[in-house]
Amino acid sequence: MPTIHELHKKLVNKEISAVELTNAVIAHKVKVEPTVHAYLSDSHDRALTIAKVVDEAIAKGEAISPLAGIPGAIKDNICIKDEPATCASKMLENFVPP
Repeated sequence: MPTIHELHKKLVNKEISAVELTNAVIAHKVKVEPTVHAYLSDSHDRALTIAKVVDEAIAKGEAISPLAGIPGAIKDNICIKDEPATCASKMLENFVPP
């Protein structure tokens, strides 16, 4: 498994695209999630949209931050604008941070 630093280098050197990387992470998540049950929600479409923006920046020769294009997962008790934050609680099942 490559490190984030190694993946960043691959993105900058155009050895892999952010969209390819994101699709690989999504595919792995879809494969193991029925057994692992680690995710309460997902934002695959949003992740792919951001990955496309990162790929466009790289194609233009723009510098990207070390985490740009690197997919990640955020625990459900961390508030992210327009993403559910239920804390795995029935009381908060419809809560979406402003």
